[in-house]
Amino acid sequence: MRKVLFIIIGLLVLGLFFKGQPFHYSAPTVLPYVAAEMKSPGFWVSRLNEPDKVVMDSSQIKLFNQRMVKESMRSNIAEFPKEYNGKELTVLLNKEFKEVSSAGYFLQNGIRPEKMFFKSILNNMNLESIPDQIQVRFAFVVRNTDQRILPVKEILSKKPRDIDFDELQNNALDMNTPVLVLAESKDSLWSYVIGPSSSGWVVTDDLAVCRQDEIKKIESSDFVVVTQAKADVYLDKERRNFYGFARMGVHFEAKEFSGDIVEVVLPTRGSDGKMLTVSGFIRAKDLHPGYLPYTQRTIIEQAFELLNAPYGWGGASGEQDCSQFLQEIFATVGLDLPRNSEYQAKAGRQVYEFKKSESAKERTAQVITQAKAGISLLYMKGHIMLYLGQVNNRPFAIHDTRGYSKWIWFKDVGMLINKVTVSDLNLGQGSRKGSWLSRLKLISEINNCN
Repeated sequence: MRKVLFIIIGLLVLGLFFKGQPFHYSAPTVLPYVAAEMKSPGFWVSRLNEPDKVVMDSSQIKLFNQRMVKESMRSNIAEFPKEYNGKELTVLLNKEFKEVSSAGYFLQNGIRPEKMFFKSILNNMNLESIPDQIQVRFAFVVRNTDQRILPVKEILSKKPRDIDFDELQNNALDMNTPVLVLAESKDSLWSYVIGPSSSGWVVTDDLAVCRQDEIKKIESSDFVVVTQAKADVYLDKERRNFYGFARMGVHFEAKEFSGDIVEVVLPTRGSDGKMLTVSGFIRAKDLHPGYLPYTQRTIIEQAFELLNAPYGWGGASGEQDCSQFLQEIFATVGLDLPRNSEYQAKAGRQVYEFKKSESAKERTAQVITQAKAGISLLYMKGHIMLYLGQVNNRPFAIHDTRGYSKWIWFKDVGMLINKVTVSDLNLGQGSRKGSWLSRLKLISEINNCN
């Protein structure tokens, strides 16, 4: 009895020691109920009645995208006004700075930053130089770049040494993304930009300033879209001079198809910071001429192109998180989803809103009867998934996830998945946090809301 008591006390002490610290286990390689064939898109496509039926045609998709702009979920850079309210921007940047500087975040070394750390950042933000009325500059992103809440590369985390969740990482912008440049840091190393789905600070050298009509021209030209997880971009046809990579959904103006290689227009930055266009070369098998048709088959197959792709909070390290995963997939059919998972759920037709009182059985029934494979999103606070279908009355989804919680040592412990995975919705059951199924808030269908 005394031995058992010592073990319990020891576990409690360990729990107190690790309280607030990032403490995780690796999730099983094979998740429960996921058979090998379920990790192939054909398994799910073959279960559909009409997998190749067009969900929305090009005109309907255009209306959807216009609604995203009208409802302020996205920005149309090519049509954006050439002036911006500088007073509103100053208020916003001050607010973001105060939220971060007062949040009690930790540096990579596990200690809290000193006041001088934030003072130097605020000074470099150069807010006093922002005019009341900003004359907007337009630019293209020339290489994959991080978009930050503050103009620094240092990582800040909620928990000591939890560097995988950088609270300053807002998004990642791909090459060939058009943006608005609104402000510049005092040292000129950072620029504050509005992109199609997010805003924040990016490294100035990753931008090439251009005219707005140049954005319109490139975006109205014949194009190819990246359909693989990543497409390598080269500066020579022989593919020896590597330039960078473009993630799924990025599109380029096409110049010439030559066998296995496609020549594209590539915006680069000149010595004066202005845009120079050069030829880029990408494998033809990584691209599709124009957008893919919006069908259940297309979305499921594109989702599985990213299966096992590493998780990247806010697009860090060239990867993607749960909402960017969906953005990339739907971008291949021309659909412009918002950046935030909550907005993504609201962007589509809201099919069903869950009630807190519903049992697991009732929730399962709602998912199976209300959701449609490949076009329905399952949303919970802070996470979103693409519904795949059901097997033996058990609903499954594909999603990019950090992991789930499991009750170990008298506390919830993170079970790391850290990649795009297929799973049922019961993972996390028995933990204090609860299963994904128990936390679902909304089923949303990416379809016209007419």
